[in-house]
Amino acid sequence: MRIGFISYEYPSFVYGGAGVYSKNIVEHLAKRGHDVHVFTFSDDASADPNITVHKIGNARLPKLLWIPSYWLGLRKCFRRDGAALGLDVIIGNGFSELPLCKGIVDVPRILVMHQSARRVIRIVGPTLLERLQNINNEMGLAPLFDPILVKRADKVVAVSDFVKKSLVEDLNLEPRLIEVVHNGFNDFYEPLDEKETERWKRERGLSEERLLLFVGRVNDKRKGLMELIKAFSMVECGLGGHLLVVGGGDQGPAKALAAELGLESRVTMLGKVSDDELRTLYTICDIYVSSSFYESFGLTLVEAMSCKKPVIARDIGGIGEVVSDENGLLLRDRSVGAMADAITEMLKHHEKYADKGEGNRAYAIEKFSWARAAESMERIAIGLTEDRKCG
Repeated sequence: MRIGFISYEYPSFVYGGAGVYSKNIVEHLAKRGHDVHVFTFSDDASADPNITVHKIGNARLPKLLWIPSYWLGLRKCFRRDGAALGLDVIIGNGFSELPLCKGIVDVPRILVMHQSARRVIRIVGPTLLERLQNINNEMGLAPLFDPILVKRADKVVAVSDFVKKSLVEDLNLEPRLIEVVHNGFNDFYEPLDEKETERWKRERGLSEERLLLFVGRVNDKRKGLMELIKAFSMVECGLGGHLLVVGGGDQGPAKALAAELGLESRVTMLGKVSDDELRTLYTICDIYVSSSFYESFGLTLVEAMSCKKPVIARDIGGIGEVVSDENGLLLRDRSVGAMADAITEMLKHHEKYADKGEGNRAYAIEKFSWARAAESMERIAIGLTEDRKCG
C-alpha cells in the first residue's frame, strides 16, 4: 500500500510522545513493505527506501507560527500534488491533519488519538496563562480541533482503552468507530556488568545509593515532578535513595524546590539526554518512578520495565492498562504521602521488588511491540480500502 502519514513531529523534530510514535509506526509499516510518505515539519530524509519524507512548513518563522505554517503548507501540498501521490490511505497523527478537509482528501483516513484534549483540560486544570503558553498542543487549542478531526475520520485509533472511553464520553463518538492499538516501546535494554555499573556510580559519587529515575518534561504539570520532589523529601536519608531527573524544559522551579527542601545532594537534574544516555540510565537505575497525574498510555513505564526495573506509578489514565502490582507498586492513593510511602517501601525491601523487575522484561516484550502495532494499523488500513472499493 501507499500510505500517507501526516505528523507535525517526526525525527529529528521530536518534542514528545507523538514524535516517538511517528518514528516507530512509520518504520515498522515500511518494514512490512508499505510505501510510506511522511508529511512533517522535520527536514531529515530517511535512509529507508520505503519511506519518503516531505518537508512542510517554515522553521525560519517565529516558533509560534511553525504549526500554522505547517498547516498552510500541508493544505497547499495536497491541493497541488494529492492526486499525483496516489495514496491508498492517510494516517493522521493527532491534530496534524487538521487542514485536510474532505474536499482535499478523497481516500480513507485513520486518525490516531493519543488523548482526549477535553479530558486533559478537565484533569490537569491548567490556568489561562498555562493554556496560552501551550497554545499549540492539547492544553491549548486542541479541544477545539478534536470534534472536527474525529467527525471526518473513517476510523479512530486510540492508544489505550482509557483514551477510547474518554473519546466516547467527551465527544459522543460511537465506540464502533474506535479501535484500540497499544503503543510499542523502544527496547533500550543493554545489560551492564556489575563493574561497569559501579564505575558509572563511582564517577558521579553515587556508589552507595539506590537510584530512582524519573523521565518526563520537567515543566509539564501533568508529570507531577514537583509532587515527586516533595514526596522524596519525606523519605529517610538513611535509606540511601538518590533521584535522577531526566527531561527537557525549564528546570528552575524544580531545582529551587529541591534546594528549599534540602535535597541538593539527593536530587540530580540531568536535563534532556541522548538515546544512548537514556539507555544507560534505564539500565543503571534501581527503581523507575512515574508521578504523573495524567497519562494516556505510559510509554516510559514500559521502557523501564523492559530494562527489568520495578516501577512505581499512580493508577491514572491508561497506566492501569500497562502496570499492575505485579510490576511494582500501582498507587490508588494519589497523594504525596502515598508516593513517599511507596518509595520508602521499595527502598526498604529492594530485593523483593528487584525480583519483580526481573520478570518485567518478558511482560513488556510479550504485551507491547511496535511490530504488533504496525500489523494492527495495516489490518485497519486494508479493511478501509477494501470497504471503499466495495462501496
